[in-house]
Order: sequence, then C-alpha cells, then structure tokens
Amino acid sequence: MGCSPEPSQENSSANSARTAGTASPPLISAASSAPTARTATTPHPALRVVLIVAGTLSLVVGIVGIYLPVLPTTPFLLLAAACYARGSERMYRWLLAQPRLGKEIQAIVERRALPRKLKLFSLLIAWIVLGGLALFVFESTTVRALLIALALVKTGVLMKMRSQ
Repeated sequence: MGCSPEPSQENSSANSARTAGTASPPLISAASSAPTARTATTPHPALRVVLIVAGTLSLVVGIVGIYLPVLPTTPFLLLAAACYARGSERMYRWLLAQPRLGKEIQAIVERRALPRKLKLFSLLIAWIVLGGLALFVFESTTVRALLIALALVKTGVLMKMRSQ
C-alpha cells in the first residue's frame, strides 16, 4: 500500500547479500533521496557531536570529582562512558584503556559492582576532606552539619552498591 515497497519487492541484490551473510542491507535504500546510508547503531552526525561533547564534559566533572568529594565521580564517569559508547567507539575504547579509570569503569559496567579498593579510597578522601572542612574551616554549625550530612549520604550510597 502507498509508496513504500512491499517486503517481497525488495532488491534482489540485497536479498542475496543478506542470505549469503556477507553484508547487511542499509537502512536507507539506494533509491532514497538521502545521501548516505546509516546503520541502526550509528547516530546522526549532529547527535554524535552532542554525545562526544557531553561525554567529555562528564569526564572532566568526574575527574574533578575525584579530588572534590562534593562532586560524585562514578555517575559522571559512567555517563561519559555511555555517551562515548554511543557517539564514538574510538573515544569509548580510549576511556576504557586509561590505566586509572578504565578498569573501574569496565568493572562497573560489566559486573554492576564497584571495586572494594575504589570504595574505600573514595570514602577515605570524602571523610578527610569533608571532615576537615567541617572541623577546621567552617565555624557555622549549619555548614558543619551539611558537610557531615553530605559525607554520610556519600557513605550510604557507596555502601549500598555491590562490591567485587
């Protein structure tokens, strides 16, 4: 019906290629007015740029979060990995190949668990920095209570995550 071709009217060369297993047919047929054919996993070029920029920003915030316990590190690194996986296979492989971050990201993605050393290191840094700020920098009881509450929330979130 309409302008779209019936499945039985497909191009014979596409059928032979599909049956032979040599190549998968493009999503956009050659008779289409679109200039290029994209596969189902390749996003639009503009979306790829957005994903790469979002992944890079998330990676930067995640790295800053390593040193500033107020910022969560893991969610931003996972967001960067997800953006890179969808936007740029090369950037995703580069991120997973990083000696300090790659193993942890891969472990979290594959096993849905946080390495025990990473948990302990994160909690240690958080309590040193937030506790130090609460004890030695701020005199306001409200600010001190907020910093301790933030450290407790971070501890709770990390303790709820599975360990490997």
